[in-house]
Amino acid sequence: MFMTGRLNGADVWQLGRYKLGGASLQGRADIRAEQVADIGLELNADNRFRRHVDIIGWADYKAEQKLQAQELARASNTILYPR
Repeated sequence: MFMTGRLNGADVWQLGRYKLGGASLQGRADIRAEQVADIGLELNADNRFRRHVDIIGWADYKAEQKLQAQELARASNTILYPR
């Protein structure tokens, strides 16, 4: 995940293309930090890459993790890569 709140759409796609290193970009899922927090998870800037964050605070059990992931998917806005 990358923090992209201050980037315009073209810059977000450029970041994706750069980080994928030539792999085929199909789309992205945008979600606000507040929505991640509403699910009970947190963002952790790990400094591996500029703007990179990890989602932390996952439940201990796989079934609960799947529910959290489904909630993230529902809260996100999926945008297909423009062709």
